[in-house]
Amino acid sequence: MPAVPVYDIAETVNHRQLKEMNYFVELNHSEAGKLKYAKGPCTFEKADWEWQKAAPLLGENNEQVLCERLGYTKTEMTALKKSGVSKGVDLTTEDVDAIVRRISFT
Repeated sequence: MPAVPVYDIAETVNHRQLKEMNYFVELNHSEAGKLKYAKGPCTFEKADWEWQKAAPLLGENNEQVLCERLGYTKTEMTALKKSGVSKGVDLTTEDVDAIVRRISFT
């Protein structure tokens, strides 16, 4: 029966082999500060990619997705927000701090 260790987030981010491989990249998040993100699972000599920016906040890209990608008008987008189908979240500084404490990987 095969067996492997199961690491928590901090153990994974601090794993010697992953550090040696430069597996994680640190990006500046607009609310949470610097966070580590995993790079792609593989790299290709002529098609390498890298993260451009950190993950968006909830609702941050709604207009881009709904209007530019899916073809909704701004009026329709506003109606979706009013109906509760599409919404963002207003986080307090305390909310952001609590989230960062839960996910920080020093």
